[in-house]
Amino acid sequence: MYLTRFVFYSENVGLKSERPSAEHIKSILLSCSRYTFASGISGALIFNESWFVQVMEGERGLTTRSMLSLVQDPRHRAPVLIRAASVDERRFPGWTVGYAGHSEAIDALYLRHGIVSGFHPVGMTADSVENLLADMASLNSPFVLRSRPATPVAASPAPLHPSPAGERGEIIRVRPTLPGKPGLAG
Repeated sequence: MYLTRFVFYSENVGLKSERPSAEHIKSILLSCSRYTFASGISGALIFNESWFVQVMEGERGLTTRSMLSLVQDPRHRAPVLIRAASVDERRFPGWTVGYAGHSEAIDALYLRHGIVSGFHPVGMTADSVENLLADMASLNSPFVLRSRPATPVAASPAPLHPSPAGERGEIIRVRPTLPGKPGLAG
């Protein structure tokens, strides 16, 4: 068994015209409650009216099945996997859900990790997405909610370490068959 980290984004088709309330964010956190420390899945999800961006960590098979179930969720469209790699340790010890809105602090994070002042994952690398999620997860905001692991884990996430020259993450090719969505390319 291998500890695996997936980094991906998708279009949010469930909130196109409304700004989510704290209650809506809590409901998304509750829907993510199956991702508990006991389940073996941890990570972070940030979203706005246009995008979902997520890091999911856990055992490779379990994490793959969880990610594929998200592909079938009607709130997600056009998912893009930007990293699938075996890792030595978790970066996200629990589960964090946050709304990617606008404030001076959040806009500064967008500029730090991306090329525009808004939340636009298409123009971000996998490292930038992971770092943005880690920074967003550490914010003290009513729009960032956390479920903590049941057992103690290192308090602060470890910084990303670049892979040695020439070493690449494991490539996992998945071609799901979905009703009404023929030919999703992997």
